[in-house]
Amino acid sequence: MEEEQQAVSWKTPRRTAYLFLAVTILGILLTVAYTTARIVSEPVVDEVFAAPAVAATPPETRSADAAPPPGPAKTAALPRAAVPLDAPLFRKPANGEIYLQTRATSRPDAEDYVRFLRLRGFPACYTVGLSESLYRVLVGPARDGAHLDELRSRMNQDGLEWFQRKYPVNDEYEPFTTGGGLAP
Repeated sequence: MEEEQQAVSWKTPRRTAYLFLAVTILGILLTVAYTTARIVSEPVVDEVFAAPAVAATPPETRSADAAPPPGPAKTAALPRAAVPLDAPLFRKPANGEIYLQTRATSRPDAEDYVRFLRLRGFPACYTVGLSESLYRVLVGPARDGAHLDELRSRMNQDGLEWFQRKYPVNDEYEPFTTGGGLAP
């Protein structure tokens, strides 16, 4: 009976050690897999928003009846940014300006989303929101009604939600126009 108890007591620490070793190795493998997946799947903004390549031959040197050069089909280039990418991200709207608000979020997220919208060709900025930690992401200001309609149309085409906001804002009550799939 004593030999059996000694055998059991000897096996228990060994099993614990093996279990600890197995869990440690599994943790290391999962960490490596997670890190590798993050590195591989990180989007590169330059590749995502880069304009497609255009044929290298200038149009003047091609004959009128010559076939187009082989290669990928021409696609429409992304619209140029209406605001320089290095322009200040924060802007305080002036009285009477009309914007399309896309979201209200934290400052780092607002700055990132403004950069994203500018790369897509929208005149975007962010401004203060209802609290110190909330910032509004705005597209605009609209120069006139036609420009406002163009911004609305482009935002809808890109699947971006928005609502119209005219400054100055009365945050207690402000009637607004919705768009981009939002209910009125």
